[in-house]
Amino acid sequence: MKKVGKYDEQIRKMFEEGRTYREMAITLGVDEHNLRKRCVAIGCEYERQDSKHPIERINEAGAYDYMGGYENGESVIRLRCRECGTESDFSMVWIRHNEYKPPCKICREKQRAEHKLELARKREHQKNAEKEERDRTRRLRIQFVQTEMKVCRNCGGLFFGSGMYCSKRCVARYNEAQCERRRRVWASEREIDKDITLDRLYKRDGGRCHICGGLCEWDDFIIKEEQKIAGNMYPSIDHVKPLARGGAHKWDNVKLAHRICNSLKRDSLLSGTNPA
Repeated sequence: MKKVGKYDEQIRKMFEEGRTYREMAITLGVDEHNLRKRCVAIGCEYERQDSKHPIERINEAGAYDYMGGYENGESVIRLRCRECGTESDFSMVWIRHNEYKPPCKICREKQRAEHKLELARKREHQKNAEKEERDRTRRLRIQFVQTEMKVCRNCGGLFFGSGMYCSKRCVARYNEAQCERRRRVWASEREIDKDITLDRLYKRDGGRCHICGGLCEWDDFIIKEEQKIAGNMYPSIDHVKPLARGGAHKWDNVKLAHRICNSLKRDSLLSGTNPA
């Protein structure tokens, strides 16, 4: 262990600077206990805080006024808060632990309430700032989208992107509508027999399906929500050579068929039928 006596000048200098015993001991690399003894020997001893009376230290702290009750270092005394004027009982152990400035319960609750209020204000301010940022971003997005918006060719809705349609469904519907339009135009340009009706065809074919050979049933239907829904055995007009394959809506190309048979046949040709 280094001797402390040869550092007297440095100790006096650090004492005048207000250094603590621990800081002096660390700077000089000596034992703190021996440094304290040397400081007492050369007259550089700090005034001990413990030498003051606890009541005097409470008054010097400036937070409370002593009201009475002190007997020893473990007694309970009564203090009055200088900020809110509330009188409370405190233990001397608790007072020493809090450096003679124990927190007042009323002031502590007030500080907690102020802290909560401040946090609520910060959260509200942050929420408003985030909302303004979202609104600004939304306005910019709308402004940008409006400049790049397109009108769907099928449904007429606005959309953002490339192409002429807003979705694949609109593409399919538009193509179907175009096919139906072309079919109607094609049908209107061809010669058709406008006197073809289901009743006349039923009488001509004797009410027999030309696909399965069974009899058609006029009573095979139901009425649902004021609409007539045909059953499987209900008669229908079938084009022997389908219209999709170039067939004509004429008497020599139409025959009677069950609704279900006509649906299953669709646009196909029956075996033995000449597609020409």
